[in-house]
Amino acid sequence: MLDVKRMRILKAVADRGSFSAAADSLHLTQSAVSQQIAALEREVGTTLVDRNRGNVRLTEPGFALVNHAEVIIARLDDAERELHEISGLRRGLVRMVSFPTAGATLVVRAFSAFHRKYPEIEVRLREAEPEI
Repeated sequence: MLDVKRMRILKAVADRGSFSAAADSLHLTQSAVSQQIAALEREVGTTLVDRNRGNVRLTEPGFALVNHAEVIIARLDDAERELHEISGLRRGLVRMVSFPTAGATLVVRAFSAFHRKYPEIEVRLREAEPEI
């Protein structure tokens, strides 16, 4: 299975044009970037980067993997952002059930206060009588 962290590093190398520049952008050492790319090449069983003095060029398999990495990384970033929004109460759904008399007074005030504090959270209210 491909390692996403290594794919991020490969993308940084492709975007920046060198191991050193990728290392700087990722707050890693140049050696760490080189080792991660070598490990990724072992994982996929082919050379992904032609190493020249100071510059690197992606091989055809390297270009193909970077194209996939861009999509994968974007989706993972979207997932992380969505989870952060949900856990940070900036997005989501709250379902409530209330008996009619509480819904007419208490729940309306509580809902208003909640909505002022968390305007992006959807609240659905259903009235029901308590079971006896």
